[in-house]
Amino acid sequence: MKRTAIVCILIFPLLLSAANVFIWHYDPADTFYCPDAGMTINTLYWVQTLLTSQGHTCTIDTVLPSNVNSYDVVFALCGWYSC
Repeated sequence: MKRTAIVCILIFPLLLSAANVFIWHYDPADTFYCPDAGMTINTLYWVQTLLTSQGHTCTIDTVLPSNVNSYDVVFALCGWYSC
């Protein structure tokens, strides 16, 4: 818990200044019903909604590029664990 809080404190200022975000959406077919959204969504929905509402530019792809140096932040959305 303590380690998570430290990581969040260190990453938060970076997220505030990030202008160019890459979202690696590994499994777009992994969907679930979200009562808050009132529809079936995937793991990308809330992350993209939050980032774009804060004015960040998001590039989304299912393939992780070999060079991510041009991005300020990279999110790796790997889906939900399901049996």
